[in-house]
Amino acid sequence: MSDLLVNFLNGSIRRQADELVGRTLLADLPSTRRDNMDVEDWKFAFLTYQLDVSSLLGARDQEPELRKAAEMAFEAARAAPVTDLYLALEAACYGVLADRTPDVARYLRSFDLDPIDTGADWGTRVQQTVLRTWILLLRKDGWKDLDEVSARVVELRDLQSNFEKNFLETSQNPRRAAWELIASYHLSKAAEILAVYTGQGSVEGSFDVREQLQGQFDRSLTACLRAELIDMHSLVSLLSDVSERMIRNSIWTVTRAVNSRISRFVRNLVSRAHEKPIFEMLPPQRITLRDNGLLGSGHRAVVVSLPTSSGKTFIAQFRMLQALNQFDADRGWVAYIAPTRALVNQVCARLRRDFAPLGIVVERLSRHSRLTGLKPSYSRRRKTPTRSELS
Repeated sequence: MSDLLVNFLNGSIRRQADELVGRTLLADLPSTRRDNMDVEDWKFAFLTYQLDVSSLLGARDQEPELRKAAEMAFEAARAAPVTDLYLALEAACYGVLADRTPDVARYLRSFDLDPIDTGADWGTRVQQTVLRTWILLLRKDGWKDLDEVSARVVELRDLQSNFEKNFLETSQNPRRAAWELIASYHLSKAAEILAVYTGQGSVEGSFDVREQLQGQFDRSLTACLRAELIDMHSLVSLLSDVSERMIRNSIWTVTRAVNSRISRFVRNLVSRAHEKPIFEMLPPQRITLRDNGLLGSGHRAVVVSLPTSSGKTFIAQFRMLQALNQFDADRGWVAYIAPTRALVNQVCARLRRDFAPLGIVVERLSRHSRLTGLKPSYSRRRKTPTRSELS
């Protein structure tokens, strides 16, 4: 990005965009924001942040700046009457880069993914398929979304031989159309690879799919350059960075190579049998467990301070399993202390549900119970202001 554009974005034009998006965030309801926001104003704000994000993609030393710009772009999109799937996909990408994955899922659920127009030409059908597969992948509404990603890519591959030749022969610019198809095919393959990894933690025996994904993105970018597809080149670059962020947040990546007990726990969380499978960590969870090394066995005392509903209990579950594994030979147990009876019951029910497949027994200790009378090898402990409960 040139110094001129940097100064342009950091100057008055950037401040105007910040103020515009800030005003929309003061509204109580999303619908109010959309009705009161002028479309031209929205385009101005969204374009400003698009340029800002584009300039920061790939700059690992500027991640805080990228996160801020992406968050503002995401909010600008959410404040506007976006109905186009292309813009919706871009907005979702900004949300992922801003570490707002739960909001991204909610945002994408508001869009109806209509069936592919089978009456359209092959090029249009391929574009529609690619957009929908990536939206499904970013939404990740359970296994049905991941399965549909794979199914759509397989269907695209099966139909290619039936429609591609005629499409190219009747195209006004066959060379450009061919390169655009190539770019789209590699983009769909990247989506397929990422969907498989999200669901099972490996692809064709490989636990690190970054190289496979980057190969697909590089080929897609090359095709975009050959056909001078400027907008598509920007989208592919954006999806490349988003894919890296998704891999980083993947539950498989965060918990890789810890111990067998945690591996079994993760497989159960991702399982199709699980009511709400968990495919990725929230950013605070990833930072705590992987980046700050809480899954390591060397920590003796750790304090985790996070806002309400940011996943502290989920973090604690991994630490419990690590401790139980570490003190397995000593028939160790772990105490979980909660301040109220209601919270004790809530956490106890959750631990019993999640740990039962691992053969770990969860019990409660009240003032009438005795530790020496417990038969299970492993247990958890809760404490209320007036009593202790082991669970």
